[in-house]
Amino acid sequence: SGGNVPVEQRIAGVNNLPTRQIRLLDVIAKGTAMSNVISWVYEATEVGSVGGTAEGAPKNQIDLTWVVDSENVKKRTAYFKATTESLSDIEWMNTQINGNLIKRMSKDLEAQVHDGDNTGQNLNGLKGIASAFAAGVFANTVDNANSIDVLICAMDQIAIADQPFPTFITMYPSDVTALKLIKTSTTDKRYVDRLTVIAGQLSLDGVPIIATTLETAGEYLIGNGDLATLYDKGAIRVDVGLDGNDFTENKRTILGEWRGALVVETNDRSAFVTGVLATDAAA
Repeated sequence: SGGNVPVEQRIAGVNNLPTRQIRLLDVIAKGTAMSNVISWVYEATEVGSVGGTAEGAPKNQIDLTWVVDSENVKKRTAYFKATTESLSDIEWMNTQINGNLIKRMSKDLEAQVHDGDNTGQNLNGLKGIASAFAAGVFANTVDNANSIDVLICAMDQIAIADQPFPTFITMYPSDVTALKLIKTSTTDKRYVDRLTVIAGQLSLDGVPIIATTLETAGEYLIGNGDLATLYDKGAIRVDVGLDGNDFTENKRTILGEWRGALVVETNDRSAFVTGVLATDAAA
């Protein structure tokens, strides 16, 4: 009488909502921001060239124009509210809130790296600086073009821009599945052998394909992550304090904050290509 017999078994923690894995941040370079602006110098134009010189003739002159470009450090924030009683009475509450806050901040940061539009406190994301797909010499020449042909031509576009070989491709999960299902032809049911899987990682011609809901269905991004650097002024910081009526209402504010910038230097931006699979295949 007056209690539960037997006592229920409670699994510790909270069964969290499913969320995408953070993968794009793993394939780009990292740096430390030392100021609120990060700048670089790039060669804008070149006039003249190396050439042969006859005896007594003037030598060949090359003139370069250098320009300074920059990215401003941006700030991303979020916070939770919790009562002091819950933080005291539920042993895993503090860890749960901190973990959720860092996970959500990381998810936002990855989205900013991918497609931030550089307005306000948004980063200058990769899809915004990437070149649009251009079929070039392959326009209307590839028989029965499919998504694999698009990605291979995008690699060629990067190569003829004199950029290094790409290190990643991002695609929507269902589009990656569709890649795996492509057959050699309508009569030859063998799968395309340019796709390889090593230790669970799918690659096309050696370029890892990242399946992520970060990418819009039907679209893709391909590039070299070594040429994109995420500069931060410290890691994601979590602070606990009092805000507004917190003191009189027995509450605490748990605040997450990150400051930094994504930098792809001006002459490196042609190392990234983005497009729409169906549109580019038709081209």
